[in-house]
Order: sequence, then C-alpha cells, then structure tokens
Amino acid sequence: MHRSEHEKNHYDHDMLVIWASTFSALLIVGATLLMLVM
Repeated sequence: MHRSEHEKNHYDHDMLVIWASTFSALLIVGATLLMLVM
C-alpha cells in the first residue's frame, strides 16, 4: 500500500518535469519565431 502510494507520487513528479520541459521548449520556440518575424 505504502509502496504504490510512493510510486504514484514519483509518477506525478515525473509528469510535472515533463510538462515543465515541454512548456520551456515551447516558450523558446515561440520566442525564436517572434525574433525571426520581427
């Protein structure tokens, strides 16, 4: 019981990291496109 709960928390943390890195990549791409358009 305790073990699965810990694994679930770890999974949630991994998802958070994946979302953060994806968001950062999108921001960088968006900024680059803006620079190119400007």
